[in-house]
Amino acid sequence: MTYVEKTFTENMGGGCMVDFLLLTDGRCVGIDSDSIVLYESYEQARDGVGFLKMIDMWEGEKKC
Repeated sequence: MTYVEKTFTENMGGGCMVDFLLLTDGRCVGIDSDSIVLYESYEQARDGVGFLKMIDMWEGEKKC
């Protein structure tokens, strides 16, 4: 894939499974059952900080 470097699933605790797409430009997309979140990096996704954009299934689009 041109834009995706790696994909994997991680248990973030409490039974919350998140699918991650590591992009070739260093950004990271996290997908769970409630939202899709674009982060500046995987490290920030893992720590839950620094998101660039979020689409929440219940509340709609958010920006940081």
